[in-house]
Amino acid sequence: MAIKLLATDLDDTLLNDQFMVSQQNKEAIFKAVEQGVIVTIATGRMFSSALPFAKQLGINVPIITYNGALVKYCNTGEVLFEQPIDPEVVGEILELFREKNWYIHLYVNDILYVKEHCEKAQGYEKLAGIKAEVVGDLWFSRRNFKDARYCGARADERSGKNRANYF
Repeated sequence: MAIKLLATDLDDTLLNDQFMVSQQNKEAIFKAVEQGVIVTIATGRMFSSALPFAKQLGINVPIITYNGALVKYCNTGEVLFEQPIDPEVVGEILELFREKNWYIHLYVNDILYVKEHCEKAQGYEKLAGIKAEVVGDLWFSRRNFKDARYCGARADERSGKNRANYF
């Protein structure tokens, strides 16, 4: 049976330690496409963070972002699937993370929002290749998130300690 679809994650899969696609991986992707395989990206990253890699690889099919909450074409921007978090759930997440004094960031309309430009926010900016909008603590209050589409919250990046992701 021939392989018809290859969906790859970015971090710790397609990308190397410098957050780049290695020449070896590029060649493997191009070879798969030459053999008729549809190649796409499936990632927890935001769309605007995954898009440059899709363009670099010549991917013109939908990519899966926000841990599956958004499926969108790279070339046209057409949305095939979108499942934002219910505002009440976002409120509960924000409330919990504020109580625990954990790092929080939100994505609204593919823009990354952070409370402050702290070390964790700067690290996420570097990882995602995206500049965050600093909005302060009040913006993350329970009453101000009705437009939030996706929510990312991490207590401790990469270590797994007190780590939770919600999208």
